[in-house]
Amino acid sequence: MWLSLPRALNLAGGLGHLWLQVRLAWRLLFDVRVPVLHKLIVPATVLYVVWPLDFLPDFLPFLGQVDDLSAVVLATMLFVRLAPARLVAEHRADLAGRRRPPAAERDGSVIDGDYRVLDDEGRR
Repeated sequence: MWLSLPRALNLAGGLGHLWLQVRLAWRLLFDVRVPVLHKLIVPATVLYVVWPLDFLPDFLPFLGQVDDLSAVVLATMLFVRLAPARLVAEHRADLAGRRRPPAAERDGSVIDGDYRVLDDEGRR
């Protein structure tokens, strides 16, 4: 029996939450409603990871990689936390499969109804 990646990560423990955060951050990164200034966290983190000068050099076994991994995890958490809360809630609901109706429908500003065309002149 094969497991999907999200299910396997959930079975592994807290890694499932980390996978969800990465997917959420990815969606927020491409959402035009998130401010560009907040999106700059992502390229800054990538630059830190690939830059040869780190707080802990990568040639140190284990410690150099933990330093980079910690920077990525903290940057992901910061990016999600700085994103507008309503967008985070919207994307989380979508990822969980329980899509919420748009805000216009929730606050009552949209009226749903049926219509029919009455043509009195066409009757004979």
